[in-house]
Amino acid sequence: MDAMTPEELDAYMQAIPEWKRGALQVQENQEIEEEEVQSIFKRARAKAANKIKNTAFAKDLYEREGEKIDYYQKEYSQFKNDARD
Repeated sequence: MDAMTPEELDAYMQAIPEWKRGALQVQENQEIEEEEVQSIFKRARAKAANKIKNTAFAKDLYEREGEKIDYYQKEYSQFKNDARD
């Protein structure tokens, strides 16, 4: 559609029935709303994760189990890379 001239694009749009144009518009608006909701949830999840990481319990746990956590994170990353291949 990007390669169409303005006249061709206008003719193409005129060929689409009115009910279908409305349906396409509604679909596009729903997709935008879904993206906004997902971004809100991502921000909320990140904020909650930061609060949890900053608790005394989480800091104490990471101090006690830090080396094990690092080891398992590396193992998990290696597993994911191997699974992709």
